[in-house]
Amino acid sequence: MVIGYLFGRTREDFKDMYKPMKSYTLVKKLHDKYVKQYGSCRCYDVQEKSMGRTFNMWNADEMKEAFKAGMMDHCSTLVGNVAKLATKIILRNGFKLES
Repeated sequence: MVIGYLFGRTREDFKDMYKPMKSYTLVKKLHDKYVKQYGSCRCYDVQEKSMGRTFNMWNADEMKEAFKAGMMDHCSTLVGNVAKLATKIILRNGFKLES
């Protein structure tokens, strides 16, 4: 979402179909790095790879099992790693922090 916000188009240039191409390219780069690191972009597949099984989060018993198995740590680490990847992509592609 942040990549789209920073590199996408505004309402004023909504008719310019080429304006968001940079954001599309950067999001694709993030997606590809994610898939390379985690094997898939589907939560189901990432759970299986990182935790050895999947959990049905709509089922209260399975949710309890997920918490016992350390899903919060796995998910927090994954989200942090992906946030770092997104930040690197953003900073390496022309976004400058204003002081």
